[in-house]
Amino acid sequence: MKDTDPIVNEVGAADSGSGAPSSSGATHEAPRRIPDLVAGCFVVGLFVLVGALLWRSAGVILYGFAGLLLATFLDACALQLARLPKISRRSALLLTLVALVALVAGLVMLLGPRVAAQAAELQEQLPQAYGRFEKRFLSLPGARSLLTSVGGFEALTPDTQTVLTGTVDTFGQAFGALGNVAMVVIIGLFVALNPGVYREGALSLLPESRQAIAAQILRESSSGLRRWLVGRLVAMLCVALLTGIGLAIIGLPLALTLALLVGLLSFIPFLGPALGVVMPLLIGLMQGPATAGWVLVIFAAVQFLEGNFITPLIERRALAIPPAVLIFSQVLMGTLAGIMGVLLASPILVVLRAVHRGFWPKDDAEAASSDA
Repeated sequence: MKDTDPIVNEVGAADSGSGAPSSSGATHEAPRRIPDLVAGCFVVGLFVLVGALLWRSAGVILYGFAGLLLATFLDACALQLARLPKISRRSALLLTLVALVALVAGLVMLLGPRVAAQAAELQEQLPQAYGRFEKRFLSLPGARSLLTSVGGFEALTPDTQTVLTGTVDTFGQAFGALGNVAMVVIIGLFVALNPGVYREGALSLLPESRQAIAAQILRESSSGLRRWLVGRLVAMLCVALLTGIGLAIIGLPLALTLALLVGLLSFIPFLGPALGVVMPLLIGLMQGPATAGWVLVIFAAVQFLEGNFITPLIERRALAIPPAVLIFSQVLMGTLAGIMGVLLASPILVVLRAVHRGFWPKDDAEAASSDA
């Protein structure tokens, strides 16, 4: 038998079972940190690259989103018509397109010549209105000293005239480029024709574990955008009608053109009405201070009705976002993407709200209380 020393055995066992790192373990752990560092740098670089690409292609992305918004509108109209007996969805979409083209053509034929004449007259009267405003302002006590302190009208004239005379041009340039409009229309038509193909294609890009959440986000985004679009269109129509009636009652020239412009600008919540009051107020100043005062009263009354009754009644379930957040998003999107960013800030918030609800869902009671 071999003699065994229990002390030696205990020491050997302690050495073999101890957690002291061996030289081979150290050599394996050091190289392991290098791939982690490389992977981290790769993720950061990829994030920066994607951010740069999104920044450079923000305009294209927004026009694509506008195409999806048009597809949502066409799909909502087609679904309503498809509820009628013996009308398929494709037939309902075709009827929707025919009805929209007929509506636009009818409006152009009925109102086009008159609006064109009034627009030309408006373009001629704006410089005169600005000149009269300058004279009236200089007649006020202390006005000349105030202008001297800021550098005179010469320092203010370029920016002011740009704002006053370029409102219509700036709004029209957003949709004036034929290529961008064609892209929006084509995307809208193809997506509305077969939305299921694009929905399934988008979901197939995600792992199966995330497809259920993504499908819920897409459904809620589509529903929210439908409600928001209907609300905006009804609000625009009400604002244009009320403004036109009010301006016609006080006898303001170019009432029809100004009402249409105000109705279009009301597509932009909060900021649109502030832009829409500029030109009617200038035309009112040409008629006299009393007419300008009535213009302000009409716009205040219309905005009170639209902000407290029309929009809350229609959109209360579509975009429950505080006004300060909405205005901040409009300013931010306008800084990043120009006029298209301002126009699409509200529907983008609708989608972001659906994304938030998809990843952080509320319970039924809390969701019902927040939507009420």
